[in-house]
Amino acid sequence: MRSLVLPLAVLLAAPALGDDAPSPFFLLTGAAAGALYDSNITRTASPEGDLALDATAHAGGGWAVSDTWGLSAVALYRGRAWVSAIDFSTHVTSVMGLVTWSPAEWVTLGLAPSGGYTFAVDSARAGPRVDGRAYSVFQPLDWLAVRVGYGYLWRGAAEPVFASCTHEAHARLQFAPLAWLHVTLSASLALGNDVVYRVAEAEVPVIASGRGPGAHQSAAGPTLEVIGVDARTSTAAAELEILLPAGFSLVAELAWVTSDNPVQPWQSWMPSALVAWDLP
Repeated sequence: MRSLVLPLAVLLAAPALGDDAPSPFFLLTGAAAGALYDSNITRTASPEGDLALDATAHAGGGWAVSDTWGLSAVALYRGRAWVSAIDFSTHVTSVMGLVTWSPAEWVTLGLAPSGGYTFAVDSARAGPRVDGRAYSVFQPLDWLAVRVGYGYLWRGAAEPVFASCTHEAHARLQFAPLAWLHVTLSASLALGNDVVYRVAEAEVPVIASGRGPGAHQSAAGPTLEVIGVDARTSTAAAELEILLPAGFSLVAELAWVTSDNPVQPWQSWMPSALVAWDLP
């Protein structure tokens, strides 16, 4: 989902297609709410799907230091509440800085460090996080933009199996066939800790116990062991955004995620929809 999944730095890397140049000082304020379906929330061999309600809000400001340099700072909140897998729900608060440089009208380079904390219903998943992104935006035409970049995320957690260090390369192609319609095609490849769930055999100790669907110990059902190993996770997505008056927009996205996890490879479909608002 545009404002819920993609890093804010990517959204702020350049004005939206067709926008006028910003004033020297400007506000960055917006919010979005929607729903996301994950067809394999538990990353198991027998997929279980679940629906989540998503919300995000950001507020901050920026300064166009010169014709080529810009500075921004934004406070960001993201929340995801799963309907059935309640203990997978998280609330992320962070502060992001953004430095941009435009050596030419059609090129913008950006660097976006950020830090924050993840609050989780399952306290084993909670912990601090630090990440940074570097990216380039090429916009040769008003209706066409290409964005490529690299990101690094360190995430701590009370239970080490949920902690991670992730490297990610991403690319996005955005074009506007109509003034009120934006189409985005994106792809990313991430390398880092990937958590999967597997039915534990009697002689295999449980590494950590989550409390998602079937993940708790029960005399009436199996115990799932939680395993975190390094793996490559690939994501491909297509998004449609319909621009509405007063800064509102409707966004629909379909993403396909796959992992080559050596313990248990998995795949998942993730359709989503949201209503977004950004300060005009």
